[in-house]
Amino acid sequence: MAAPSREELLREEDEAVARAAIESDDPEELAQVARRVPTINEAPLLALAAKLDAVKCCQWLLAQPDVDPNLGKRKTTPICAAAAAGAGRAVEALLRDGRANPNAARMDGVTPLLIATQQRHLSVVRQLLLDRRTRCNSRAIYPLRITPLLLALRSGSPEAVHMLLDLGRDLDLAQNHYQRDSPLQIARDLGCSPSIERMLLDFEATGAVHADLARYLHLDEDPAAAAAALATAGTTKAMAAAAAAAAAGTGAEARLPDRRLPP
Repeated sequence: MAAPSREELLREEDEAVARAAIESDDPEELAQVARRVPTINEAPLLALAAKLDAVKCCQWLLAQPDVDPNLGKRKTTPICAAAAAGAGRAVEALLRDGRANPNAARMDGVTPLLIATQQRHLSVVRQLLLDRRTRCNSRAIYPLRITPLLLALRSGSPEAVHMLLDLGRDLDLAQNHYQRDSPLQIARDLGCSPSIERMLLDFEATGAVHADLARYLHLDEDPAAAAAALATAGTTKAMAAAAAAAAAGTGAEARLPDRRLPP
């Protein structure tokens, strides 16, 4: 096996300096080597800085004219890497810059909003939803054709469901069906909390939810209030059908498999 060349050794040294600078969030140190090593293991420096929430390095890199904020290894853009890691400061810096595409999907179709929702990085979910460019109904390609709302239902997170319904400007329940089942039916099949079911009922009826999440969460602590809030003919019938399906060994697992998106 041939010994590394001088050029290879110098690059390894520069990569080590760049990685250490990003890990310590030191843009002055990063500036010394960034032009010589724009990538580490094929990933742009901005993607690594975003993943590690090195916000000072992110800001410095974004200010460089030759840095593309939408370039990533295997289409994993810096904002997608940051969203997967829950790197909220980096997400904020990328969105504020204005050039990073919040809807840029990985090769498997996973968008920043999808992966942040699955990982339950709620502050990042909120940041993305507050950006007017973010699309809420995008589906992953693999392993499931699933939307952020469906992921929130599967995780049983009232907070994530509420954020999507309240802040998702283009959220359309008709675009969030899975194998012909509506989000409301899926929530019932999965045994989601009364708060989630009530949110979906409100959104179906009015296209909106109450901005105050507490108005829903109290239903999870008060069975009588939950029963009253959900006491409609359609709800009772659907809940009975879901119970029968569960007793027969069918339902949630078959309708919405618990297969996670790669982080």
